Amino acid sequence: MPNFRGTTYSKKHSNKNISQKEYFNYSVHEIGTYDVTAIVEYVANFTERKDIAYIGHSMGTTAFTVYATEKPEHSRKYIKQIIFLAPVINLSHPPVALKIVLPYTYVIKVSKHHHLL
Repeated sequence: MPNFRGTTYSKKHSNKNISQKEYFNYSVHEIGTYDVTAIVEYVANFTERKDIAYIGHSMGTTAFTVYATEKPEHSRKYIKQIIFLAPVINLSHPPVALKIVLPYTYVIKVSKHHHLL
């Protein structure tokens, strides 16, 4: 579950300095396109695995959706599970968005015998 720019854990950004105005001049699109990609590659290299489970909370769900939309081959290569907590994405074009999310739906399937249903 990543922390994005502006937190204690993001002060060592690879090409921006926290004291620069440009460091804070970004949108969720840049986070999804650049930051999530870098985080996924870092985890893959550090763990030597390509079966990563991504957990996103709130804005992290939107950032992942941007990542999967902008870099579908990359996300298919590395991401095997996604877990969205408190998602804030608006599916304006459901057919396209669902094509991105559907490969991960096995994560959220719940048995019909589950006691909490």
